[in-house]
Amino acid sequence: MGPRARDLVEKSFARDLERRVESRTGELRQRERELSLITNAAPVLLGHLDRRERMKFANDAFLEFGFDDHLSKPVDRYSLLEAVSRYSYPALSSEWLAPKA
Repeated sequence: MGPRARDLVEKSFARDLERRVESRTGELRQRERELSLITNAAPVLLGHLDRRERMKFANDAFLEFGFDDHLSKPVDRYSLLEAVSRYSYPALSSEWLAPKA
């Protein structure tokens, strides 16, 4: 195969790969929209923290509850648990907040 033919094959391969990436990206975006609809419709406060306790995801209810400032800084686990438990599990607040031995 000559250099020109090889160039054509490589360009064809690149175009095919780009089309597949675009297609898969579209599918992933659609899944993300669907998941967002589900999580925002759920009647719960839903948030996900990484290992460094940084907010990676929060549904609308979580943000509307007043935790939108946690998206830009580390979450203080005690203030988060205290606020959530105050509204959800008042009897467990002190138990949840007690330092672990």
